[in-house]
Amino acid sequence: MGARGGLESFVTEGPCEALTELVGFATQPDAPMDGEDLVARFRSSGPAAEVAYALWLLRLSASAQLKAESDFYWCFIEGSEQPGEPPFRSVLDFCNRCVDAVETEADHVAITALCAALRLRVRVAYLDGGAGGAAGGQLVTFHEFGEAPPAGGEAEAAPLVHLLYRPGHYDLLYPEEEVK
Repeated sequence: MGARGGLESFVTEGPCEALTELVGFATQPDAPMDGEDLVARFRSSGPAAEVAYALWLLRLSASAQLKAESDFYWCFIEGSEQPGEPPFRSVLDFCNRCVDAVETEADHVAITALCAALRLRVRVAYLDGGAGGAAGGQLVTFHEFGEAPPAGGEAEAAPLVHLLYRPGHYDLLYPEEEVK
């Protein structure tokens, strides 16, 4: 990831090790972990850095993909997200201001790039309270990112991650059939 993202490997080694440790803790087969264990792990002093590293690596992956395929992504990048801000001058400018920067939300361009970089499919659910769904409540709209599975090759398809978008962040969703 380092060379493709424009960084030396020593910059990414520490965060990669921290992420590997976090994933290893979460996937220990001999010690099943429930939601409370995971929350406790995230709230302790060590994993806070691991979570920050994980988010940084995801941002770095999306940014590297955008830069590597800048001709493709440039046509999808619109003006500026912030009122009063100058328009983006390049993919690099977009990455600096919207992808690499902390305290920024991932937009559809960044999610698309991340899916391509990680060979991942993501389904994002958006709640539209103004649409007045069937029962007068909220309507859920889904958007899918990443490549669709090959025809007849569902077993080889990229993993599908389900997210709920809420202003300011995304929540991980577990579809009912996966919970049972």
